[in-house]
Amino acid sequence: MRNIFGAGEVLPNPKTIKLYSALLSILCLVSMFSLSAQTPRKDSGADGPKPKKVVLRVGNDVPKDFWTRKHLFFRNGDTVSATLEKYKGKILVLDFWYLGCRSCLLDQKEIAKAKKKYKDRLNVIMVNNLPNWDNIEAFKKFYRMERYRDFGMDDFESIIYDSYLYDLFDSFAYPMYVWINEDGAIRTITGMNLLDARFPISSKEEGERL
Repeated sequence: MRNIFGAGEVLPNPKTIKLYSALLSILCLVSMFSLSAQTPRKDSGADGPKPKKVVLRVGNDVPKDFWTRKHLFFRNGDTVSATLEKYKGKILVLDFWYLGCRSCLLDQKEIAKAKKKYKDRLNVIMVNNLPNWDNIEAFKKFYRMERYRDFGMDDFESIIYDSYLYDLFDSFAYPMYVWINEDGAIRTITGMNLLDARFPISSKEEGERL
């Protein structure tokens, strides 16, 4: 028989009340342990949730430390640490690539021509997320055997061991070209080599771009 409590309400029987009480106790214990796990201790080194990763899009300006942050360059067969400060004030194209990307390498011939033609206004920097894609020995071999000349390059230089730029622009496909104008604003992010003279671009459009 059910016990009627109030107007139209049913009073649970003693067994049901006991079950509800047990479940409530369990939920309280779970909540306590969850709160303990999520609340960082002062000596734990956890000061809260990690800041959300900043990903730049077309129209954004590069951050202030973009030009002063040091990168590791593979240059003339050796590695050197340098910033991007000397490239500031000109159009900068970041060329994301890796050795196994044949399209990345085939684009270099036209890029080399454009670098010479627009040397007073344009810089192109290759960026490689080594060691995720390549390794330093493969780079050295590529340079030592002068394989870069097979792709129209007079010399071979690239940022290596990079994660900052890859994260900043959320690199997802290769090749990927990021165009940054003289004022540090991102104008274009594309997989097409817009420096290829074979593209049907009018002289007016080319002048506006470069």
